[in-house]
Amino acid sequence: MARELRRLLIPPARLEAAARNGPERAGITLALEPGEVHYLGRVLRLRHGDRLDVIHGEGARWTASLASPALLQLEQPLDQPLERADPPSPAITLAMAVPKRDAELNFQHAARQAYVALGTALIAAAMEGVDSTPMEGFDPAAADEILGLRELGLRSVVLLPLGYRKEEGDWLVNLKKVRRPLEDFVTLID
Repeated sequence: MARELRRLLIPPARLEAAARNGPERAGITLALEPGEVHYLGRVLRLRHGDRLDVIHGEGARWTASLASPALLQLEQPLDQPLERADPPSPAITLAMAVPKRDAELNFQHAARQAYVALGTALIAAAMEGVDSTPMEGFDPAAADEILGLRELGLRSVVLLPLGYRKEEGDWLVNLKKVRRPLEDFVTLID
């Protein structure tokens, strides 16, 4: 079974601009933005010549190769993607029905559910090359007041800062990463 290529989302307007400024056939070269360079090089660890899928969020997919750390070269013409699918319709909305019970019990249940979403958000951020870290140890009442959450019937549980690191100011970036051996913090139960 062939291994699926890594994907990079490029907005349609940028793809169309690259096509206007380059050849109409395969070989369109696209200059990458700093966040995309970081994602491809530091997160996915792709190098010159590595291939990936380019998607535009509207159902089309092309293959491309990394021509340099900051340049991507499409392998198909923009008007001939490998796949073209209609965007899904209708949009799906998820909702949670809260059983009728004590408000504090409902809050505790919702707080635990928030950590499920937090884990998913941390993984998604890492896949997109966005730095993140969960934060507890803040004053929830003060955060609720600042954000006006009480008026909405909400309370804060955890914070999730997101952003891109500034590598030139990060003195830890070049230090050797230290990882504990798996057997030091995992217990297998037979």
